[in-house]
Amino acid sequence: MSIIFLDSPVIKYYGYKIRYHNTKSYLMRNNLILLPALLLFTYFAAGQTTKLTRFTDSPGMEYHPQWKPDGSGILYTAGKGMHPVVEFKDIKDGRIIEVPTLLTGDKHISWSGDGKMFVYDTREDSPPHIVMGSINKNDHTAITGKPCAHPNWAKSGNKIAYIGTDESFSDHIFIYDIDTKTSIRLTKSGGNKMHPNWSKDGSLLLFTSDITGDYEIWMIDLHGNEKQITKSEGIDDWGDWSWDGSKIAFASERAGNRDIWIKELETGKLYQLTTDTGTDNHPNWSPDDKHIAFASNRSGSLDIWIFDLQ
Repeated sequence: MSIIFLDSPVIKYYGYKIRYHNTKSYLMRNNLILLPALLLFTYFAAGQTTKLTRFTDSPGMEYHPQWKPDGSGILYTAGKGMHPVVEFKDIKDGRIIEVPTLLTGDKHISWSGDGKMFVYDTREDSPPHIVMGSINKNDHTAITGKPCAHPNWAKSGNKIAYIGTDESFSDHIFIYDIDTKTSIRLTKSGGNKMHPNWSKDGSLLLFTSDITGDYEIWMIDLHGNEKQITKSEGIDDWGDWSWDGSKIAFASERAGNRDIWIKELETGKLYQLTTDTGTDNHPNWSPDDKHIAFASNRSGSLDIWIFDLQ
């Protein structure tokens, strides 16, 4: 079903159906599992001892973490009441700033390469559209007029990938050029598509699609050539490139629960990073590739957690 139908369940991910851009429905359908709060624990991955820390602990929900390109903090969506907001939390001093955005709708967010601006989707006007905003002032520019969502800003330049619909209401990846203010369609294949994610050099994109019948991570170059990256019986989603381009992190249900995994692209090796019974989602690499931020309801509420991979 296409993302244009705002009041209908769109697709099945997180293991259940949700309503697009509806925070109340998102919370009700998450079936959050109440667990003892774990602020710090140790686990083993690839033979290394790794720390996991809880980064946010506010009332409501925090999700869609995005590391600032200079590594100084994390931008994320905070579900407060019926209207999610965007917040930035400083890594060193823990200071939280609410970032100006348009008021309504869930927000998938992404930084510009210089960390001065960000892009997000919003339902301020129906249908949803993509908006560029300044991190320090209330300055917003809508860059699309057709139904679209899930923007991701190329860290290497002035291009934004997003999910839009064609004339037959099929989902596709489009690329918006900030300089020319024009969009082109990149994908040609069928199936639902979501969550495009640029490689840090701007030459490739990850995305999630059910082209083969199950939701998997795919890769596409700027000529439209597609390649399947993951294959499992469970849903694979939210692919995110490491900054050195050698690995991807993603959320997967291949082991029966939604956890965070890493795949080495050259060797194909897979590493499961989380095994908690809660739902882990939205992985995002730090610029030095030493940490992964993600959203999890393991503590009883949806919060941002950080892996220390050193």
